[in-house]
Amino acid sequence: MELFVDTSALVKLYYSEPDSDQVEEWILGATRVFISELSRVEFASALAKKVRIGEIDAETCLEIWNSFRDDLESTQLEVLSLLEEDYAQAIELLLEFGASDNLRTLDSLQLAAALREPQSLFLSSDIILARMAEKVGLRLAP
Repeated sequence: MELFVDTSALVKLYYSEPDSDQVEEWILGATRVFISELSRVEFASALAKKVRIGEIDAETCLEIWNSFRDDLESTQLEVLSLLEEDYAQAIELLLEFGASDNLRTLDSLQLAAALREPQSLFLSSDIILARMAEKVGLRLAP
């Protein structure tokens, strides 16, 4: 089984939150795990927010970041670079779903990248993004 993992689920792999066990089970059970290049930036942003709101300290932030970076370097996660066609696809998705479904910019880029791996299941902890993924034809991981 192949998975495309969005950042909301990816964070749960490195920091214990509700549903972290299920996310870990899905990711460890996959034959291939894709993330978009955007997830690296979103992951850093999620960690910075956790520090800002006092959920973790700076040292824990750095430990989590280093663990994530090690997995990127060891190819545990396959990073999909964002291509020009992904930006064009994201624009189309925003024009179609931005007003009616509140599709956000970064989510449209995640979906565009995921659409390049249509055999993969889409794993997200963001309910709105998961609904959008299903709406654009991606298969969801339960």
